[in-house]
Amino acid sequence: MELPDFYRTYLSTLKERLEREGFCESDFEDISSNELIFDSSKVEAINVEMRSFKSVWSPMQVEPSFWPDDWLIIGGGGNGDYFCISKSSMFSGVYCFEHESLQFVSYASSLDDFYAKTMEIMRPRLRGNA
Repeated sequence: MELPDFYRTYLSTLKERLEREGFCESDFEDISSNELIFDSSKVEAINVEMRSFKSVWSPMQVEPSFWPDDWLIIGGGGNGDYFCISKSSMFSGVYCFEHESLQFVSYASSLDDFYAKTMEIMRPRLRGNA
């Protein structure tokens, strides 16, 4: 699966950014296990997996279909919700696919805003900042 160039560039900066902010190596696994995946192979794997089966992704759907091609999953909430971006940039910012309502809801205005929101959630549980 081909990741958009703007997203590859963003991924390439995440680990260094976390290190600059004082997070330790043991924190990286916790951070990248769900919300903020910074390993491109993990991003590709979750997207391949989601595209391998049919489901209903919208309350407007009658028949199950494959995951919408334009939506690239970049993380998850650990509860069945997924954070996504538009590969084509048709939609800006980061959206959350809410599995209960079957809706894509605006979550963050940009990847940097997504990072900041994720850090607000993650910071209290990180070992490097205890």
